[in-house]
Amino acid sequence: MIQELSETPEYKDEVASIGFSTWKEECHLLGIHSVEDYKQSMGRTVIAVRDGLIGQVSIDECDLETHQHLSPWLCSLYVKPSYRLRGIADRLIEYVVKDYDLLYLWCTEELCPLYAKHGFVKMECVGKKCIMVRQIIAIRNS
Repeated sequence: MIQELSETPEYKDEVASIGFSTWKEECHLLGIHSVEDYKQSMGRTVIAVRDGLIGQVSIDECDLETHQHLSPWLCSLYVKPSYRLRGIADRLIEYVVKDYDLLYLWCTEELCPLYAKHGFVKMECVGKKCIMVRQIIAIRNS
């Protein structure tokens, strides 16, 4: 089941622990130095639950120190290893992207195809990571 973390706050500590331990280096670049800091900095977070937490994704205002002028960001996508390759990441992405006309993300080159199938396109590469954008443009009939 995909749901908002705000509706199931009992998972907040686990989400923060996974997020901080998985992206510790990136967290430090954003001034996040502990699980508690991570918990305080979390934006909108969506979780996948099946007999416990199995995945998560967030939307934050800034996820890349060098690109603070871009916002909002899809970030912190994580699925527990035993649940990978079952479409859970796709469902988490689909759940959140529908609410935004514009979203940025950064990921490794290997993950670009996952995001591309949800409408993200590469903007630029920074080191070994790519910045991608998804923008919905409304076309008006005149």
